[in-house]
Amino acid sequence: MVLLLAYGAVVYQRIFFRNKSFLVIWWSFMIVAMGAGAAAWVLASLFSGQVIPPAPALYQVLVTIAIYPLLTGVLHGVHKFLPRED
Repeated sequence: MVLLLAYGAVVYQRIFFRNKSFLVIWWSFMIVAMGAGAAAWVLASLFSGQVIPPAPALYQVLVTIAIYPLLTGVLHGVHKFLPRED
């Protein structure tokens, strides 16, 4: 559910993201990741019937945000070696 909501938010704004710099994309990713982490924490608390500690969700969001540039660099490097469709 959370991933579908995040996907919908990004697809809705896809024209804004076209041809933007890495920092703008990363900033936007941070906002979406924090929203998704908060939504996942709220849903997990609702399903468990009690407020669960937010520290694991916060840690997951921070690690995801920190790893994003590394994964982007790797995937960009792989993308350069893929055959082009002309």
